[in-house]
This record gives sequence, C-alpha cells and structure tokens, in this order.
Amino acid sequence: MARVEPSIQASGNSMGTINATDATINWSGNGNGNGGVFVLLKQGSSAPYEPSQAVSYAANANFGSGDFTLAGSYVVYKGSGSSVTVTGLSIGTEYTYSIYAYNSTTDCYKLVSPIGASFTTLNVPMVVLSSTTTQLVTANVTQNSPNNQIIGLQVVASGGTNPALDFTSITFNTSGSTSPGSDIVSAKIYYTGNSSTFTTTTQFGSTVVGPNGSHVVNDLITLLPGTNYFWVAYDIAPAATIGNFVDAYTSFTAGSPLTPSVTNPAGSREIGLIVYCIPAPGGSACDIFSNADVVTVSLSINGTGSTFNFTGDTCLGGAPNNYQINSYTGNLVIGIPITSRM
Repeated sequence: MARVEPSIQASGNSMGTINATDATINWSGNGNGNGGVFVLLKQGSSAPYEPSQAVSYAANANFGSGDFTLAGSYVVYKGSGSSVTVTGLSIGTEYTYSIYAYNSTTDCYKLVSPIGASFTTLNVPMVVLSSTTTQLVTANVTQNSPNNQIIGLQVVASGGTNPALDFTSITFNTSGSTSPGSDIVSAKIYYTGNSSTFTTTTQFGSTVVGPNGSHVVNDLITLLPGTNYFWVAYDIAPAATIGNFVDAYTSFTAGSPLTPSVTNPAGSREIGLIVYCIPAPGGSACDIFSNADVVTVSLSINGTGSTFNFTGDTCLGGAPNNYQINSYTGNLVIGIPITSRM
C-alpha cells in the first residue's frame, strides 16, 4: 500500500484552561488525514521532535505515559476530536506542543508546518502535603560524643513556589530520655534539603545548651519542593550515665504550626561504652562488638603474666576500629564468662 501524507495540515490551535498540573489544547481543523490529528507535547520552549513516517505511536493524555518520538517528546493525543486535556504536568513549567494531520491506515504524518505553541502551567503557593518523624538509628551513643543523630523530621512540600513556604521553627522535646539534664550537653537541629543522609553542614537555628523538656528553635529556611529533611542531634556529656537512654519528639511551624503524623517514633539510643578486642600475639586489633549493649565473653590467659585475649568471638572489621578494651573490675577466673557494659 502506498504511504501518502495528508495534503491539508491541522489548523486553528488555541489554549483552553491552564491549571497547575493540567492544561487543555484546542484546534478547529483536523486537516484531511483519515486519522484526524496527532498531538505531541514536550517540556521546554523548543518544539517536540517530529514523528517518524510509517511508525504507529500509542497516545496517552497523562504526560509521560504515551509513546515518544524522541526522549521527552510524548504523544498525548491522536484521533478525530478537537481538544485534549493533558494531565501530569509540573507546576509553573513551560511546555510546547505540535499538532499534525495524519493518515492512520498508513501511519503517515504531514510533517510540513505543524501547528503549535508554548504555554506555562500555573505557579501556585507551596503547601505542606505531609510530615512525619523517624528514628533510623538506635545504636548506642557513647560518652563525650558530639552530633549524635536522634530523630529525623521529614516535611513533604508541594511543587508550587508562588509564594514559596518558609520553615520558621521546630519544637523538640527530650521526652524519652532518662536524665537529659545530666546526660545531654547540647542539642542542635540540622537541615539537609532533599537529601535523606544525615550531615552537620547546615545548622537550623542556635544550639540549645542543656536541653531538658520542650524547646523551640527558630530560624528561616525556604522549603524545597519534595521531601525536606531535618534532624535533631545531641552532644552526649563526658560523664553521662552508662545504661541511660536519650530520645526526642518534634513539631514544627511552616506558615502555621503543624504536627507530624508521627511525633514520637519507636526507639531510643542507649548510652554505652565501646568494647573492642585485644589481639593475640602477632595479631591485629579489630572491633568485634559493633553498637552492642551487653556482651558476655570468656577470657583465657594468653601466654604469661596478666595479658588476656577474648575467645569465642569473631572480629568484624579492622582499622580504623582499633580501640582499647573497657576496664573490668573483679576476680578473673579462666573459662568463667564475664559481662562488660558497652
């Protein structure tokens, strides 16, 4: 069968309603192809990449779900209608469309002078869509250690930036901590933008010295579209009580006071020491107990004198985890287990 392009191009294009995430494209003439029109849409100000002759494409009005002629140029409509409402668009973003007459029986498109134009979706105010708190790390903290991640606050903001939304305060409470007044030297809030990785690069507000109970930390950060990550971190006192726990929960203000769906996630962090192995003669030290709490080990005399070696456990890693074993007070009897608090 001969493949013939339509001789008359589509015509009369115009824009209908343009919203934040959808827009309606109109046209008045379909040309003289037996398939009606073929509509392509692309993000940006440049025209979509034209279709290839003799290729059939699937259309879908949800942007990005239909076939594409080249990456980014999506088929949003084909048929004999006179309009299409495209969904799945990004807020405050420019798009460009092209409309071709085409013959559906031979998949031939009139490529010369398609009609088209650009439009920009509405930019709406940013709002908080959801928020929650998490406790991703429950391993022991140690005495005299800074910036221990306690809980994370996740704030999900919409894509609108007209206007953007300012995050102005966070309230945290040391509830769940055994003795915050003596175990916690200070508390800090950190912000990592859209990154879910805890870092101490950007501090929100001022350091709270000697936190005990509820505290409000004020600052101003403009939220990013998507998930924003905040973190409550504690500096642990040099003489913090071994076996005590540290914990927290939060609320915040972004435009108005808001409460996360989860304010007090399960878990806490215990204050402990770190126990490490003493190497056998000719061996090397390595960490055999990673973030444990109470460890029971057996001691055996290693050679002569008062040098001892852990037995019955496997070392998990080498340098830089080369540390000193905790002191143990009491009578040591060969083959009798002892318990060491970490």
